Amino acid sequence: MELNDKDIKKIIVLLLVLVVAVLVFFLIKPIILSIFGGLILAYAFSPIYKKVIKIIKYRNLAAILVSIVALIIIIVPLYFLIPLVVKQVFGIFQQAQNLDIPLFIRYIFPSAPEEFIVQMSVTWGGVVSQMSSVVLNFIIQTLLQTHVILFNLAIVAFVFFFALRD
Repeated sequence: MELNDKDIKKIIVLLLVLVVAVLVFFLIKPIILSIFGGLILAYAFSPIYKKVIKIIKYRNLAAILVSIVALIIIIVPLYFLIPLVVKQVFGIFQQAQNLDIPLFIRYIFPSAPEEFIVQMSVTWGGVVSQMSSVVLNFIIQTLLQTHVILFNLAIVAFVFFFALRD
């Protein structure tokens, strides 16, 4: 079977389309979840949008109003919950560090040797230290990634608005 010029051109075009498709996928891969998130939110808020569009005849204004309502519904609970969660996490770590582990171990294991109690106390201190380190690293990484989070939220809002409007 021989390949003529027409077959070679088809193969080259197919390969070029495939390469472009792969490159486009790698380009949108970091924001694909944001796009899907915006589409899901638009689908969830579409009944509200349909009711608002009956009252307000302008699609853009109705989409803006529904977007503001969605933003309020999402942001306000986070505004109140995040400080509470952070306060609770640090309270738990303070209580864990102030816990009298040797007394607790002696209560559970009354006949335990002193080496066991010391080893368990050291192990507990290591666990608390490790957990503190993990939580603090998570908070630091989240703060360092704030620009990425804000960019993804802007993409969600953009996709949400235009998917809702159209």
